[in-house]
Amino acid sequence: MASIRAAYLPFGFTSIALLLGVTCLSFALAAVRSELLLRGALLLWAGLFWLSVMLCSLADAHCRIREYLRIRDLLQAYGFRPRLYQERSRSRCQRDAVMQAARETGFQHEIRDYFAGLGYRWFHILPDTLVINPLTFFNRHFLKSTFLPCKPPPGRTKRRQPERAPRSGTTQTGPKRTNGKGPVGPSRRTLVGSPDMSGSFERMSTP
Repeated sequence: MASIRAAYLPFGFTSIALLLGVTCLSFALAAVRSELLLRGALLLWAGLFWLSVMLCSLADAHCRIREYLRIRDLLQAYGFRPRLYQERSRSRCQRDAVMQAARETGFQHEIRDYFAGLGYRWFHILPDTLVINPLTFFNRHFLKSTFLPCKPPPGRTKRRQPERAPRSGTTQTGPKRTNGKGPVGPSRRTLVGSPDMSGSFERMSTP
């Protein structure tokens, strides 16, 4: 449910576009059966258009979910830092993802006041770049930043296991093997043996 709330607008557009696309395609099929080819062709193009809108909205929703996870990890790690959210305040979908992450981490009041200070209100839905220049929608950078998923959240990679310390009473000399590369030089281990019959300790060296 948290992921849906982080991208409820893209999911809503996806549902509406899917419904309109299926409706147009069904009417196009009915028009073709009635031998109304021109009407059928127009309805077919309309159906394909709405299906393409559905795919774009679905990609946008997927990207917003990834962004919500990333922002949640950043808030948990560093707290509220305004400079981290300036680039993510230029569209309603991005602001919703940030707000959902802020609700889960306890920074909703700071984020809300920050967006309000920038002048954004609930009815500001379109991205700023599209309001300034609608042709920006066909820009490659805009499409990549909007519809392609961002990098996975930090801190989710497997940690490197620390090297084990040598056993007590054991010393090792010589070069170490690193990642299976490079020659391996001779090594010498000196073990402490058990006391002999005369009470002294016997040292044994093994290559």
